[in-house]
Amino acid sequence: MKKWKIIILGIILLFIIDLICIFIFHRPIFAIKEDNGDSVDIIYRGILYDTYNCHDESLIQITYKKSKFNCSKNIKIKEFVNYDFKVIVSTPNEYKKKYAFTYNDRDFYYGNTDFRLYLYEGNYEYDLETSLKNNLVSFDDILSKNKNINSLWDGGSKIYHYHQFNIIVCNTLDGNNDIIIGDTEMKIDNYCK
Repeated sequence: MKKWKIIILGIILLFIIDLICIFIFHRPIFAIKEDNGDSVDIIYRGILYDTYNCHDESLIQITYKKSKFNCSKNIKIKEFVNYDFKVIVSTPNEYKKKYAFTYNDRDFYYGNTDFRLYLYEGNYEYDLETSLKNNLVSFDDILSKNKNINSLWDGGSKIYHYHQFNIIVCNTLDGNNDIIIGDTEMKIDNYCK
């Protein structure tokens, strides 16, 4: 009988420690970090609970295991009219193509491994993927805001220069139509080959 009491007491203690860690560290004590690809909404999958650090929520969302919750349900969508860009680069000198998302049958990559592009207008701010997939702005509109364009003789690849970043739109003869977004030091010939 003592073994059952110890096991039940251990489960209750684990439950309490898990909750305390959630409120102090914003994640369960034993958790796997899950990034949904935009590095804005972060999910910690715990043993008993999952916690959601949603971009647009000031409080952490705590759900029981296997509960259905999605940060994107809480997004207040506003179509952009007069937006601007915000760039976050954690490791500026690490140039390596990192898959970000697919949109309109084209793969989008970041040219710096920890590069993120956000669009904002007033109090509304969304990452590039959210902005495109929710039709807040068109990709052609983003390209039209460039300050300079250079082309490559590989079939039509172009690099669009902005103040804080560059966008490379590959269009090679061998069928590469990737889109790579990175800092202003990113060069076109490194990515479209």
